Amino acid sequence: MEMENLIEVKNITKAYRKQKALDEVTLGIRRGEIYGLVGNNGAGKTTLLRILCRLLKQSSGELKYAPDVNVSKIGTLIEKPGLYGDMTGYQNLKAKALAIGYRCKKEELTGLLELVGLGDVKKKMTVRYSMGMKQRLGIAMALVGEPELLLLDEPINGLDIQGINDIRNLLLRLNREKGVTIIISSHILDELAKIATRLCVMKQGKIVLDESMEAIENSLNGKTIEEWYLKVNSEA
Repeated sequence: MEMENLIEVKNITKAYRKQKALDEVTLGIRRGEIYGLVGNNGAGKTTLLRILCRLLKQSSGELKYAPDVNVSKIGTLIEKPGLYGDMTGYQNLKAKALAIGYRCKKEELTGLLELVGLGDVKKKMTVRYSMGMKQRLGIAMALVGEPELLLLDEPINGLDIQGINDIRNLLLRLNREKGVTIIISSHILDELAKIATRLCVMKQGKIVLDESMEAIENSLNGKTIEEWYLKVNSEA
C-alpha cells in the first residue's frame, strides 16, 4: 500500500554520548507542502534535515520515503553551500550535475544561474562571491536535477532585502507551479510564515507544535507571529 505522506519520521532520536540532539521525533510531511522548521539555536532543526537527506544516521527510530522518491536526487542546502572557490558558478553547477549523474545541456545550468539572480556573474570565481551570492548559488545547486523535494537550512542567510524577496518568490513558484515539496528552516520567522503551509516548532530536540499556517494565523488574536512563537516556546 502506497504511503500517504512523502516522508514519515517515527520516534527518531539522535544522541551524541549522553546529549540528545533529537529526542523521539515523529512527523509526517505531505507531498506538495512547504514545511517550515523553527526553533532556537540547538533545537535540532539542522540535525533533523541532515537525517532526512541521509547525511547523518539516526541513533534510533525510523525514516521512510514514499516509493517514488529518489533519495539521491533530493535537492539540499544544509548549513553552508559546498563550493569550489577556484571554479565559476557555472562550473560548480556542472560539477554537481556530474556528481549526481544528471545529464543536462549548458542552457539548463545557465538558466538556473539566471533563476537565482547570478546570470551576470556566471564567469566569476566563487571565491570572490559575497555571502549572499554563495547562498544564491547554493540554492541553484540544490535545484540541479529538477528535484521534487528540497531541504533548505537557513537559505536566506546573508541575503539583502531584494535577495530575500527574490528567493521567497522563487520557492513559492517552484511549489505552486512545479509541485516541489519544500522543507525549510529559518530564524527569520516572519519570512518563513509568508511561505510555509505548515510550521513545526522545535525545542531541545523535541517537537512542541506542528500546525498548519492557516490554523496558526487564526489563533494569533492580534499577536504578531514573533509574539506567538515566544509564547509557544516559553510554555513548552
